[in-house]
Amino acid sequence: ELYLEMDNWVEAEKFFTQSVLISQQISSQPELADACYNLGLLHKKKGQKNKAREYLKTAEVIYLMTDTPLYQEIKKELLELNNPR
Repeated sequence: ELYLEMDNWVEAEKFFTQSVLISQQISSQPELADACYNLGLLHKKKGQKNKAREYLKTAEVIYLMTDTPLYQEIKKELLELNNPR
């Protein structure tokens, strides 16, 4: 997340992608949702709306199933992508 905040998109994507793979290997849904959420934010910053939407939707489904507080934040991000100002 620090790399994302620093706009170091290459390193951020590398580590978020590793997080997705590891989370899938160990069947950890909360960590998988977090990694997908962060990848969605990364692609949103890069202006890649379709990729951002794909990762955010994946995170949304997982968060909905696990009922975490980040669910509302993801809904907000998706609304912004779907309804640009």
